[in-house]
Formats: sequence, C-alpha cells, structure tokens
Amino acid sequence: MADRPRVVVIAQARMGSSRLPGKVLRRAGGRSLLAHLVRRVAEARLPDALVIATTSAEADNEIVTESERLGVIAFRGSESDVLGRYCGAAAASRAEVVVRVTGDCPLLDPVELDRVVDAYLTRLGTDDERDFVTTLESMDQLRSLLHQRRRDRGALDLDLSEMRLRLDDEGEVVDVESSRRDRAHHLVEEFMLAANEAVARIATERSIAIFRRIHEEPPAEDVEKFLKLCRVLVPGEKISGSKDFPELAVRLGGEPAGQVVTLAMLRTLTRAQYGVGKALHFALATDEYCHFTSPIRRYPDLQVHRALDRALFEGGVVLSEEAEAQLASLEIQADHLSDRERNAEDAEREMSKLRAISWLRYRVGERFSGVISAVRESGFFVRLDQSLIEGMVHIRSLRDDYYVFSEAQFALRGRNAGMLLRLGDQIEVRLEAADPLHRTIDLRYLQHLNLPDNRKPRRRRRQ
Repeated sequence: MADRPRVVVIAQARMGSSRLPGKVLRRAGGRSLLAHLVRRVAEARLPDALVIATTSAEADNEIVTESERLGVIAFRGSESDVLGRYCGAAAASRAEVVVRVTGDCPLLDPVELDRVVDAYLTRLGTDDERDFVTTLESMDQLRSLLHQRRRDRGALDLDLSEMRLRLDDEGEVVDVESSRRDRAHHLVEEFMLAANEAVARIATERSIAIFRRIHEEPPAEDVEKFLKLCRVLVPGEKISGSKDFPELAVRLGGEPAGQVVTLAMLRTLTRAQYGVGKALHFALATDEYCHFTSPIRRYPDLQVHRALDRALFEGGVVLSEEAEAQLASLEIQADHLSDRERNAEDAEREMSKLRAISWLRYRVGERFSGVISAVRESGFFVRLDQSLIEGMVHIRSLRDDYYVFSEAQFALRGRNAGMLLRLGDQIEVRLEAADPLHRTIDLRYLQHLNLPDNRKPRRRRRQ
C-alpha cells in the first residue's frame, strides 16, 4: 500500500444513532448507496484505494451485513480507530479521506456524492491523467453544444432504455436488466454524428458516390394514429404533426405516460435505410448523413472509406459516365444492404428475446411491476420495469368482470364495474409461464399501481 493510503469512502454513524444505516443503505439507481460507491471505486481502478464503512456499536447491523456482501471493509468504532487498525497508526495519520459520510451530511444524496467523488478522482491523477481529464471535460462541453445545435434544428432524440443480458463465464444468462446511455455514450454519439455529417457534406461537394443513410418522414396515416393516442394519454399536449415529435419527446421525459408515448412514437417512425442520392434523415433533421463511423462496422461504412480514399488521397478523378455507372450499381447494392440489415436486427432481437424467456422460466410465480405497452381484443401486453421484457395478459384470465376492447380509449373496459386497463397504466403482474419454444410469456394481472381516484372502478349496487 502507498505511503499515503486513499480511503475513498467512510460511512460513519454518529454514536447512539440507529437511523443512519438506513440512510446509508437507501437505494440509488437500483443499488444500495454502498453498492453504488463500491462500483465507483472499482471503475476508478485505484490500486491503493479502500472503501471502509464504519458504524457505532449502537447502530444497526445492516451496514456490516451489506458491507460484507459487497466486499467492503467494515469496522465498528470511530474513524481514527478504523484507520489505525487497518492502515497502522503511522499511515493512518497521513490517510487521505475522500468522502466522509455522516448522519447529517448532504452527501447521502447519490448525485452530490458522485460529483464529489468525480472531483476527487480528477485530483488523484498524474499530470498526464489530469491533461486527459481536462481534454475530456472540453470534449463534454463541445458535446453539449453539438447536442443543442441538433435540438435547435429539430432533431429527434429518443433516449430509451434497452434490455441488456448479463452473462456468466459459461455464457448463460444470470440476469436481465435495463440499460441507459450515460454521458460517455452521449459524448461518443455526438462526435460520431458530427463526423458522419461532415463526410456526407464532403461527398456532396466533390460528387463522391457513397452510401447515404436515409430516414423518411412517417406516413400521414401512422402519424394520425399516434395523434389519437396522444389525445387519450397526454391530452394536455399540443401536437399537430410529426414536426412536433422532438419537443414532445423532451417534455414527456419525466412523465408517467412518457415511456409508452415515446415507444409509440418510435413505432410510428419509418425504418432508416441505405440510399445513394442526397435525401432527408428525419430523426436527425438533416439531408447530409452517411455511416462513415458507427458502433457496428458494416459494409456501407467500408464503401464510404474506400470512396474517400480514392477521391481524396489517391487523386482519383471520376468521369461523368463512370460516376453514373457507380451510382446505378450502388443503388442496387443499397436495397440489398438495407434488407440484410433488417434481417440481422430481427435475428438479434429474436435471439435476445429467446435468451430472456429462457431466464424467466426460473422465475415463474414471481411478481413484477410493469407498464401496459399495447392493448388488443385478446388482451394486453406488459413491459416489465426491470428487464424491459414484454409479456401478455390474456383477456380470458381476467375473471373479475367481462372486458371488451375499446379502440378509442386504447383500453379494455369492464362492462359491469367500468374498470379500465389502459395503455400506459402501471400495474403489478405475476409470471404464469415462459415458453422459449413459442417465444411467449404469460402474465396474470394482479392490481393497478398509482391509479388516480377518478380511474378507480365503481362498485355495483346490490339489487
């Protein structure tokens, strides 16, 4: 260990306090606060860093139990006693405490805690590391400017959670969880989009034949269906057409119905495809876009690289007749590549669903919270909150009333009590069956969650 140990976090209970452990262990983004801190330290990769949880003798044992589960060093006693016992008396006097969490400390807020830890980890680095961090901070400022520029021109930003499979060393699924992009993802994405637009503009200016990424406006009839949904789920929103999609997505980010409306918006959009001529990319609000760089390397990216190499570095001059022949050939290839891409995406989605359903087989009988994501005459689909897997509640399993499908309300309505099971409702379900062979998940409706009073079913009067 270094001469000056780095004690990254000390969760210190006040003597005689029995309430602090509950605060320290409160949830932060799906994890306990201690688990959140341990993850942050592990990501920082500091070889001489410690995570120590201290607690008073009178405090609850929960801190010690949670610490042992997470591999955190836990002691009872004061901070100085803990440092002395673990680091040695001499080293303890020089120990550098990053964060000291006490009973009345505002750092029990995970967001504030992240800010303090980030600032401290920045100061820990070498000169080269600090220069690197400074560069990243400048890049993040530029990311913000690029993102705002896209927003100002009307680009659509759907920041949806995605299902992620967590595998063990044998490749077996051990958990299915939701995953959202963080600031690092957004930074890479903004720079990638800017590079792709720049290359497309250069190709236009120099008449270089490349594959372009095209995203057409959604059809008018699909937009009208989406507008009807919005009038039911978010009646207060003023939206008249697809031009209002970007601002609507921003406004609904934190709304209860936002998740379902955003998913419905996504399904309203057309699928992007490859083309040759300069054309609109609706979601990005630009007519200059290609795949010069992307998260998945595909043949269209390679074609763009080769075309740029020939035109910019090999001194290639393309005659008009040759250019026309190239464009004709690329148009045929673009249709084929778009078709192959759709097939690959469908196969990936089916495989992920199959693996997730196989994992769910071992959780039959458990309860889950979720959101009604689609309603049909035969029942409704529920998107489970933690895993984002969709399962179905069949109408025949609803025994408390006789339900009929209301297309206008995007709901099933009980004829007797008037109970509504509507798109966007938060409900609790029980997993009844998971069939990997037929790719089906059967759920049973249990109860509504957070149902407003004006939506609660009326009681039937006895005759």
